[in-house]
Amino acid sequence: GWGALFPSGFMNDGTVAILVGFALFCIPAWHTPPGEESHTKSGNKRHYSIMDWNTMKGLPWDIILLFGGGFALAEAFTKSELDVIIGRQLFLFAEWPVFLLIFMVCSLVCLMTCVVSNVATTTIFLPIVYAVSKSANVHPLMLMIPATISSSFSFLLPISTGPNMIAFSSHRITMLNFVTSGFAMTVVGVLSSTVFCYVFIPLIFGVPIYLPEVEG
Repeated sequence: GWGALFPSGFMNDGTVAILVGFALFCIPAWHTPPGEESHTKSGNKRHYSIMDWNTMKGLPWDIILLFGGGFALAEAFTKSELDVIIGRQLFLFAEWPVFLLIFMVCSLVCLMTCVVSNVATTTIFLPIVYAVSKSANVHPLMLMIPATISSSFSFLLPISTGPNMIAFSSHRITMLNFVTSGFAMTVVGVLSSTVFCYVFIPLIFGVPIYLPEVEG
């Protein structure tokens, strides 16, 4: 598109959003002053732009900044490779029993998905989980499916996912409500997914929990 007319990296989605927002201050609109009838002659109407500063000040800037901070925090996790470092800690639990290993995978993925999107979380964790399963001689599905399910347990913080932010913007739910209720839901989700995956993955997919030993 027209972004190709500029140097690489010069234009992005944020640039387009800023340009559209700036245009709202420039595009004219006619407005009938409050208290006057709708059939007032056009000569009595006043000239306004679609967006003015008084309307801008009424926007929920606290929610916007919180939402943007969530994106910035997620980007910092990715750029600093902190998410990869956290994921590699799973190798410390490779010798644990499968049930506890599934529990740790679910817990770490839930922790990460609170600040990083579920798509990014699964993209980062699934290759690591696959390597851990090979190291522990466990069938990969026993760990990869719980990790995928747990990436959707974004209950703890408003920045975890869009619906959380929408609920928080109503100002009827406080941060304390999110933490207390979200923590309880996260614990229930981790425990239930751990038990469900440990019991039903071998039954549904017909795979063994442990990989057969390869004779060298």
